[in-house]
Amino acid sequence: MFVLSSCLNSNLDQVLVFAPKINDSYDFSNLKVPETNWSLIWITNGNVSTCILKIDRKQGINDNLSNIYVLYFHGNRSSLEDSPVAFGNMFYEIGINFIAVEYRGFGIVKNFTPSEESLYEDGEALISYVVNTLQINPSHIVIMGHSLGGGVATEMAKRHQVKSLILVSTFTKIEDAGEMVLTYKGPANWYVRSRFDNISKIDSIGEPLLVIHGKADTTLSFDYGVSLYQKAREPKDYFWIEDCNHTGKEIVEKGGDQLKNKIITFLSTY
Repeated sequence: MFVLSSCLNSNLDQVLVFAPKINDSYDFSNLKVPETNWSLIWITNGNVSTCILKIDRKQGINDNLSNIYVLYFHGNRSSLEDSPVAFGNMFYEIGINFIAVEYRGFGIVKNFTPSEESLYEDGEALISYVVNTLQINPSHIVIMGHSLGGGVATEMAKRHQVKSLILVSTFTKIEDAGEMVLTYKGPANWYVRSRFDNISKIDSIGEPLLVIHGKADTTLSFDYGVSLYQKAREPKDYFWIEDCNHTGKEIVEKGGDQLKNKIITFLSTY
């Protein structure tokens, strides 16, 4: 019975929690960065092999932040060509280095069944590459996650001492989000194995936290962002966006210059 239950839960995870976007190749036509400033790179860490979108900062803007690297984790139903492009454009414009990782089983990294643990392994692969290959001090690393990626970002910030954590339009935990994002409407802990329990981890994270959320989010309730902010330790800050839904593109567009200035101030202060 236990084995059957575990197998059922594992299969239900794939149907109800993970909805990978698969690409034969990436369309980076919306990336507004000179070709000399971005690259798609394959990385390995132990048994993990995946790819990253690396965007080098725009020179001459916010040079006091030139040594900072934002490590970004995207959401469900997405790949490197989606929200990483929207946020990558924004960080390039404000002069901050940006690297997004693809999850195995998403994008062009095919023939893999993702899980909560495999996403954490992909996160570790990105951090290992930045610290060991690029030789970036962890004190210069900002971990950022959008939607499902907020679960990966929170776990990485819990495991590693970095500069700061930015959570964008994410959830408290999968069980809470189940009513909004899963197909079956009922107690999610009955039928899914993944937890991504951000709310139980957030007050154990000592790094400065910035929570960003759209007030009109119909995918992951604005209340989740408020709950995470309220439970987190100081120092912390928030940025709520009026009349804004869930996608990274909309967050960047409706956040506009105010969002850019908030991030610049946050990273300059902490």
